[in-house]
Amino acid sequence: MEKIIKVVGTSVLAMVLIAFGSVFSGTILWLVWPSAAQVFPAAIQAGYFIARLTWWQAVALSWAIAIIFSKSTSGKKE
Repeated sequence: MEKIIKVVGTSVLAMVLIAFGSVFSGTILWLVWPSAAQVFPAAIQAGYFIARLTWWQAVALSWAIAIIFSKSTSGKKE
């Protein structure tokens, strides 16, 4: 029973940390995006980039980027 509680507690802690990291990095992205996107005015005019992100779009984008570029955590040591 103690092992199950430890596994559940670790999983909950990991989810909270991931959520906090996504919110924090998404907020930073949301603040920086208007300045950073202006580097590519032709891409904005063509529709490849948007000039403004909503806060929720920035959080979701940072979460997706973290998932795509994160290392595998399979536990195998190389």
